[in-house]
Formats: sequence, C-alpha cells, structure tokens
Amino acid sequence: MFSALCRQPTKDVEAQFLLAGSGPVPKPLQQVDVWKASKTWISAFEFDPYLLYLRADGKPLSHSQTRAVYMALLTLWNRNQIILTIDAGTAIIIANPVQTGPKTPINRIKDILANWIIAHVSRNRTAEQQKRALESNTKTAKVQNEVLGDRVKEMLYVGLVATDPQSQGHGYGGALLDTITSMADALGQASWLHSSSVINDGFYNSHGFETVGKIYLGDDNPEWHQEPVLLQIMVREPRNKPEVSPTEKHLKSYFVNPLPPFSFLV
Repeated sequence: MFSALCRQPTKDVEAQFLLAGSGPVPKPLQQVDVWKASKTWISAFEFDPYLLYLRADGKPLSHSQTRAVYMALLTLWNRNQIILTIDAGTAIIIANPVQTGPKTPINRIKDILANWIIAHVSRNRTAEQQKRALESNTKTAKVQNEVLGDRVKEMLYVGLVATDPQSQGHGYGGALLDTITSMADALGQASWLHSSSVINDGFYNSHGFETVGKIYLGDDNPEWHQEPVLLQIMVREPRNKPEVSPTEKHLKSYFVNPLPPFSFLV
C-alpha cells in the first residue's frame, strides 16, 4: 500500500533536496524520468506479499497496461506530491506532506483524472478481489485510527519507496528516504508509512521508523491457504530542530496542495 510539488522547483529549492556529503543524489522527478520510473515501480513490487494477496484469482493487467497506468499516475501526481528520484527513475520515492492550503484548479483537475484512472482499473476486479480489497481497507482504517487518530492529518505520508531490483544494494532507497525525512524534520512533522513486507523492517528501522500497528490479511478468508499477510504501520518521529532556518522556511513555502495518500493498484 502505498503511499509533490505544485510548481517547477527553482534551482535554490532543488538544491535543498540533495543530501549533504557524497553518495546517491536525489532529484525531483522530471517528465523524461517517468518511463523508467514506471518500470521501477512494477519491478520492485512484482513479488510483494500484499499485492499478491490482493490480486487473488483475477487476471492481472498486462505489463504494458500496468506501465501505462503508472506513467499516467506519476505524471498527474508529479508536482502535487513530493516525487524524488535517483538516476532518472531507477529509484523513486513518493511522499505526501501535510495539506497547507486550498488546491489550485489545475491540481483539482489532476486529482479528478487520477481518481478516474484508479476507479476505472478497479472496476474490473473479480468478486474475490473486491472482497480482499474491502478487507484491507476496513482493517487498515481501523488500526490506523487506533494508532494515529487525528494526528495523521499533521504527518508526512511516505506512499512509495522503490528501487529497480537490478540496482538495489547501492543505497538509493536510503538516500531517498533520508531526504524525505530530513524535509519532515525541517517542517517539524512526523513521518509514517505502510510496510507490506517484513523483509523491509531492518531497512525502515535503520532510518528511524518503528512499527506502531499491525494488520493481518487473509487470517479469516477460507479462500486463502497461506500464512496471513502482515501489513505494518510505521512511524518516525521528527528530530529536534533548534530553530527554523531560512532554508527550512523556503521548504515550507514549497510544500502545498498535496494529493491524499494512495494505495497501489492491483
């Protein structure tokens, strides 16, 4: 599950995205990066336990169809959510900062188009897929309300972290996540995300995220004959900042009109 900016970044603001020191350099996603980024999104989650559960007995979209959907969504979400990349789409992260003002007309139109695409794809779900999607939404909403409550409105949501499998192990995901959480620190915001694989626990823990809630899917589904699928809600509290610097004030003015958190398409 999983989970931008409303104007083109200036050179000064773009510089604030870069991590200090050496290593992979995150940059705002550009339109020319969307083709590769969509491939990264697909490849990174090909065997994700949560998505495999949601796919159930349905025939998945073809690779080309899925890629077209992801390209459209990345295009519509870009500059409305925070989308950063390393190596022009080889690794990407999508984050949703706190809403700080009303959406512009163009952003509302983008919102409508993105929701239409998601609704159109979801319309072809089988009965079993619909049942599992409802189970996921219901259980997740219940646990999220219990562990986050209204606080979620004041938190930065990390909707997606993905690195192409052939490029994993080079620190791309960590560099992207550190950049986003540094932004959250500058804004005084906690960060949260959904983790759909226990394999990623160590990675998220090493970047300050701790599990605050667990959702088990398939535990009461007679059509599911494997172990329940674990979905975790993880939170990272903001690091203390002695004062708000001019750079951080600049960042605050940059984070406006985000779209709501999203779930992966099946």
